[in-house]
Amino acid sequence: MIRERAVELAVINGRTAQHVSKSDWDQAKLELTGAARTDPNEAALDSAPESERWDPVSGSTGRKVPAAPGEDEDEEGRSDNERLVDEGMDGAEQDRSRQAASE
Repeated sequence: MIRERAVELAVINGRTAQHVSKSDWDQAKLELTGAARTDPNEAALDSAPESERWDPVSGSTGRKVPAAPGEDEDEEGRSDNERLVDEGMDGAEQDRSRQAASE
């Protein structure tokens, strides 16, 4: 029965009945026996507690990476709008000083 299904799968996949592959046999066995595919890595992952499933370096506590400035931020973390407002305020202050000096 498994052999017949493996041959069917080979034909479906464009091969002849004489060229049944291992994957055809495996799939036929899986379909007919209901045996689940068990990957040892997946089985180990499933048996681990949820808190330990992702641990790239066991025992590493990690560290906080400093935030990188955004595309529109300078080294001080000011956005383009903040810089423009600051420049405008500085310019207005200079204008007031010149105006007061000329009076």
